[in-house]
Amino acid sequence: MTKIAIIGAGVAGLTLANKLTGIADITIYEKSRGVGGRMSTRRMDDVHFDHGCPFFEVTSLSFKTFLRESLTEDALVLWHNNQQVAVPSMSSFCKQLSVGLNVLLNQTVTQLKRSNNQWVVQTPQSASHYDWVICTAPAEQTRALLSPHCSIPDLSSYSQYTAMLNYGDNLVIDKPWVKPCNDLIHTAITNSQKPKRSGPTTCVVHSALDLPSRVSIETFCQSVISALPSLLGFEPQSPIGITPHTWRLAQTKDTANQPFILDQQTQLAACGDWCLGATVESSYTSSALLAKTLTNLCHTIR
Repeated sequence: MTKIAIIGAGVAGLTLANKLTGIADITIYEKSRGVGGRMSTRRMDDVHFDHGCPFFEVTSLSFKTFLRESLTEDALVLWHNNQQVAVPSMSSFCKQLSVGLNVLLNQTVTQLKRSNNQWVVQTPQSASHYDWVICTAPAEQTRALLSPHCSIPDLSSYSQYTAMLNYGDNLVIDKPWVKPCNDLIHTAITNSQKPKRSGPTTCVVHSALDLPSRVSIETFCQSVISALPSLLGFEPQSPIGITPHTWRLAQTKDTANQPFILDQQTQLAACGDWCLGATVESSYTSSALLAKTLTNLCHTIR
């Protein structure tokens, strides 16, 4: 059976692995301590914040079918403006997709080398051999790993601040989310209003794209505290706590305008939202189309 290493355990990597299960021997390398990529949830004591992708749309029949076949019936709930949210947290989506897969966490791939007609995937912990390597990391990280061996588009990403605010138990916010907001704030979400959430009133606020190149994160957080009451419609009050986060590679500035990258000669490939567009569904579509091509190649090899 063809051995394939997939780098990244976000939506693209997990979709790819699910679709190739039974076709190839799959190992997923993930540099973080959990799956999810930018569909992440931050846990601080008993308070949870979906500080990555807050929600997503499902429009294509292919994506709908994949979700129906891959997730439990109650894994996704339709929220405001036809947006899907995972329950009980956004990270639950990728956790379900990862069930039964061979995912190596806390494993940063540092180098790819050729040896005996195979790829050696090197991490600080190990060096393992594979027939194919597929990178589903953001565009810059994919290029850094694969460009010494094959052609990868030179794309760059916007950075973005995120603020997580805890308002305690004595505040009720009616608005679920608003966007765009102003020059500094792109999206403001009442995180605790999402379906099947419990705990205090919490908000997650994402900055305008590339704001980190213009202002400090402290300035952004102060602006959030000042602007949030009018944006979400509640009486001004200070949060119990505010936690900042910087997404260094939040969203690609341009796309590759092709569904995936595949070099059959070197047996390297790449996919992700940077190929088609900065959405969860684009990430799925990119990896699903690559999986179809790789399935045909694996059958041909057999």
